[in-house]
Amino acid sequence: MNSRFIILVILFISVFSLSRYINEYNIKHYEKSELFEVDIQNVLGHVRKLIDIGNSNEVFEDSRITAREYIRDYLFNNSIPKENVIYNRFEWSDRKADGKLITTTTWTGINIIAWTNSTPVDDQRIRVIGAHYDTLHWGINKTSGAHGNLAAVGMMMETIIEIYKYQQQSSESNQTPYMFVFFDQTEPGSLGSKSFVDYHQIAKNPKKFAYYIDLNAIGYKDSLGAIIQTYPYEHKQQTLFSPVWLVNQMVQSGYQVTEQGIQVGYAHIPGSLIYQAHRYHLHSIPYLSDDGPFTWSGVDSLLLTDLDVFYSTNPDHRQISDQIQNLDPDQLKMVSDMLINFLVSTNSEESIQPNSNTIELSKISNSTLMRFLLHQFENLFDLLFPARKQYLFIGPIALHYFELLSISYLLITIIYYYSFIKYRDINTSIQNALESKSKSKFDDDLLNYQKKHNRGEGNMGSNGSLNSDEVTSDTYLADESDNTPSSAIKNGNSNIKIPFFVGINGHRILFFHLFLLTMTALVDTVYTFELLAISFLGMFAITYEKMNVNVFLGIISSVLSISFVYQDIQQISTLGRKGPNSYQRSISILLLVYILHSLLIAFYGHHYSKKREYQLSLKAKKD
Repeated sequence: MNSRFIILVILFISVFSLSRYINEYNIKHYEKSELFEVDIQNVLGHVRKLIDIGNSNEVFEDSRITAREYIRDYLFNNSIPKENVIYNRFEWSDRKADGKLITTTTWTGINIIAWTNSTPVDDQRIRVIGAHYDTLHWGINKTSGAHGNLAAVGMMMETIIEIYKYQQQSSESNQTPYMFVFFDQTEPGSLGSKSFVDYHQIAKNPKKFAYYIDLNAIGYKDSLGAIIQTYPYEHKQQTLFSPVWLVNQMVQSGYQVTEQGIQVGYAHIPGSLIYQAHRYHLHSIPYLSDDGPFTWSGVDSLLLTDLDVFYSTNPDHRQISDQIQNLDPDQLKMVSDMLINFLVSTNSEESIQPNSNTIELSKISNSTLMRFLLHQFENLFDLLFPARKQYLFIGPIALHYFELLSISYLLITIIYYYSFIKYRDINTSIQNALESKSKSKFDDDLLNYQKKHNRGEGNMGSNGSLNSDEVTSDTYLADESDNTPSSAIKNGNSNIKIPFFVGINGHRILFFHLFLLTMTALVDTVYTFELLAISFLGMFAITYEKMNVNVFLGIISSVLSISFVYQDIQQISTLGRKGPNSYQRSISILLLVYILHSLLIAFYGHHYSKKREYQLSLKAKKD
């Protein structure tokens, strides 16, 4: 086996192992008996009550006031101290210009904040959990919103009470600061969370917050299951996603609760893998949940939901038909257990990561020069590895950037040594055979020329003498004929006709192809990794021509790859928002590379087979 291949394999495995060691998380695991549970019937009771409140008031504002009082009083009646529940009033104005006409719309609302710790804990970061309590449809006999979002409100009410009881078992100094927020005016555009973030100036001090978990649209009976949604939120020309450590904590909590666990972006693993690749090609989307403003402010956030806006539909979403009969108690129970497991497993500072969007260089070094050098190094690192925040979850397994990169390069290396080299060797073999054939033809022409020349000298000797003009003329004609050695040298292989398709240097195309994949893996890691995984068999079997296996696998891999790219293009066109021109150009170039990749996979196997047939025909003629 090639020693360079072995060295490269060892190198990639070492990078993979080092990355996994560095990114190992301190995740607590609890037995079910150690955790508390939420009574789902109480949750459903809250949904009924809140819908009844809406149905009993003709004025929308009256319904919201009564709903707030119901939430507040229920918490008070279940041991939550009055000083732990705070009203956060806000006003939000939005201006729109239509020519010279400027229209101003103002919304007012009240966010309800509930703390579960008895006293403030200054040396711990705050864990924020939120759900909006306003719904789209209110009014007499027309209130809805069981799934969006009253079920999450009811679940959060019960969770607050249980977390508070859980906290009371610890001393005040060991209590974790959990902040639960019921947001108002989310339906008009997450105005409650926007105002909350602005009021608390979270963007100026995001490290004060450990994370934000948004509960929105959970418990729908016809959903495939709860998912971790990581919307691409654009902020200051950058696309932000939920960080890998936070997603990993929720994924592990999901697998603690059920064997099926919880996936990212889609309820089943195959769909989840597709989503996780496609999301990195979306600059942003026309959806905004309450986790968006926290993400913009630098707080690590994620959305827990079962509403899949990418691959499935909920016909009752935002409709009058969104009533309590659409809720599944088992789904609600599963989401509740996942949330509780997550909250308890992240109650210590050791279980959470430093904020993904802020790096305090002052804590690394007090030297101004050192901080400057570290900052420059970070910029250089981002330049060399622009996709270093990308990650991929395959079930409970989290693959980080360098792990994905090392696996991708390992696959490319295998294709190089097991396909490219054989591909190149058969081309070299054909060239050698043609050169040998050309040399043989040259030798035959030289021999014929010498024989003819000797016959000419013999004739001249037997006739005594010849006219000098005749000799000169004959010699000149012989030198200019196509049968002379000098003519054969000039024409090289031109007299040997090669079929056009066979004459294509496929191995050179493959080399350039692998080089492009090596480059795209640096900037579009998850997508390249998945596309390589889909097409690997087709590219690995290029030189396996028995029973046309290479042609068959090449076509299958090509069809799968084209389908994968087509879904991505469709997703971008239907849900994606346009980013800067430079971003659009880079995505277009990447998609062009992926389309060429998908088409070339089918070409290589067929081309190699034709090369092989031509090689055998040359060998047969020689024999």
